[in-house]
Amino acid sequence: MEDVLDFVLAWGTSLPPEVVSVFVLFFSLAALSLFHKIFGLTGLYLYNALAICLANIQILHITHYSFFSSPTPLGTVLFTTTFFANTLMTNLYGAKAARRGILLSFLAYSFFAFSMILSLLHVPVIGEGGEAQDASARPDAFLLQAQKNYEAIKCLFLPSLRILGASLFAFAASQLTSVATFQRLKKGTKGHLLGLRHGASIFLSSFVDHFLFSYLAFFLFVTPKPSLTMLWMGYGLDSFILRYVVIGVCVLIPYLKNVFFHSKKV
Repeated sequence: MEDVLDFVLAWGTSLPPEVVSVFVLFFSLAALSLFHKIFGLTGLYLYNALAICLANIQILHITHYSFFSSPTPLGTVLFTTTFFANTLMTNLYGAKAARRGILLSFLAYSFFAFSMILSLLHVPVIGEGGEAQDASARPDAFLLQAQKNYEAIKCLFLPSLRILGASLFAFAASQLTSVATFQRLKKGTKGHLLGLRHGASIFLSSFVDHFLFSYLAFFLFVTPKPSLTMLWMGYGLDSFILRYVVIGVCVLIPYLKNVFFHSKKV
């Protein structure tokens, strides 16, 4: 199975990163549509929880889009779709249901991150340098691979507390902004101008989220710190522009996919 995935990765990495990100976006929106169509509100809760967990791992990886001057962190495309899911919850099921979804996403990522950190407390069978920690264990190829897996998990999840603190603070502020903005606009427009309401609420909430998270996770709480160019361009302006490209696609969805807006009982 790994050989098949290696082949897929070798083929996929030959593609421009822009093409891969477009595929990620439409794969995410298709999953969101499927989850909602099958499970209703529960499906939106599930999607947001999964997307938050995955995006906070993806952000440790960076890519370089041809139209940006600096490398850009991944996770932006997937994470931005959660704002769309949140406006769907607000529109179809009300602000109370959307706020419940925000709390559920917090709890899901917290449980995910702390569970993985606790798993690192188990002493590896093979120690650093390939020395056995257990007299009965031999440093064969399988056990050496297990040690590599342990180190990989450390690389992915040791930053999770920093990312968790920054993302939860920024996510809470932004999603509450999204719910409040959409609700106010819904009342102000008497239920009309759905695309405008989606666009305005997503725009404002993602602005709050983006700059709060970038500052907290990649400057205030990190050592060593990135260069100012990397911080303000790669993690700042470039990924902010990418986020609004995704928002633009999401704003069009209500007009192209009416299935998102058929109210369903939970």
